[in-house]
Amino acid sequence: MANDAVEARMRQLAQRFVGALPADVARLRAATASADAPEAAGLAHRIAGRAGTFGFPAISVGASRLETLIAEGEWTGAAFQAALDDLEVLAAQATESDR
Repeated sequence: MANDAVEARMRQLAQRFVGALPADVARLRAATASADAPEAAGLAHRIAGRAGTFGFPAISVGASRLETLIAEGEWTGAAFQAALDDLEVLAAQATESDR
């Protein structure tokens, strides 16, 4: 019985994560647009960790890639924008599949 409760709670948290994901990605995009590297890195890190926890490995890898690019100072170029666009697509797909 306890395992059922834990699984139900994890499903709730995963649904909450997916529901908030588009806004989190938008906040990440805004942080990069305003050159707020600490905020952008923190958002990418949180998205990566939560995505990994809730079973979204592609989102986790994509967000981790963004975090790495920010840490390396490579977050103003085309590669970063492409990775951010990819993350946005993955977020939209996760949102659609959760409905």
